[in-house]
Amino acid sequence: YDLKNEVYAKYQELDLSFYRKNRTGDLMNRISEDVSRVRMYVGPAIMYILNLIVMLVMCVTVMFAIDPELTLYTLSPLPFMMIAIYFVSKKINAQTEHVQAQQSKLSAMVQEFISGIRVLKTFSRTNHYTDTFSKESASYKAEQLRLVKIDALFMPVVVMLVGLSTLLTIYIGSLKVIAGEISPGVIVQFVFYVNILTWPFAVVGWVTSLVMKAEASMGRINEFLQTKTKIEDAP
Repeated sequence: YDLKNEVYAKYQELDLSFYRKNRTGDLMNRISEDVSRVRMYVGPAIMYILNLIVMLVMCVTVMFAIDPELTLYTLSPLPFMMIAIYFVSKKINAQTEHVQAQQSKLSAMVQEFISGIRVLKTFSRTNHYTDTFSKESASYKAEQLRLVKIDALFMPVVVMLVGLSTLLTIYIGSLKVIAGEISPGVIVQFVFYVNILTWPFAVVGWVTSLVMKAEASMGRINEFLQTKTKIEDAP
């Protein structure tokens, strides 16, 4: 609510040359779609990030107190997950910018068609512009599907590596039980802690996706918020 008001107030300050350079549909898209993506970061994303940090600190502290060596084996897949998330996140950020730019183009086109509908009908150009709109819609769909495909890499990677942690816990823990170093109950404890961490880590992909999308959208919003009007009041 506050961000939309801030963007709208900024729109009121800008001069006519700004509106000649920027299309109405793009302005509307930034105050609606881009603000919505930023809202998802400020709400769910921050909440889940804090949840992950608290759960990780609490569980890892208890696990280290029980058996430091087994804890290191259990947590060994995590660095690989962070590396995978980093590379996929970069692709999501870049693709989100393409999607938002295409959506802005589509919104601007619709707004121009509707505002000039009388002229289009007078000169019988409706079929031509219908075809143009269909092509731009297909482009938007293609960009959105590319983003979905990249986004879909997150959950399988996270679930696979969390599953690997469980397998390592059972395997290394079993060797330690056979050697008489720990009791079977410790394995149960560690599997329990890994399961507690599964959900926070499972949403890491989704949260990272939200953060990357919000970063791209906030960049587009700031582009306008940082624009200075050429009209200045005299002292």
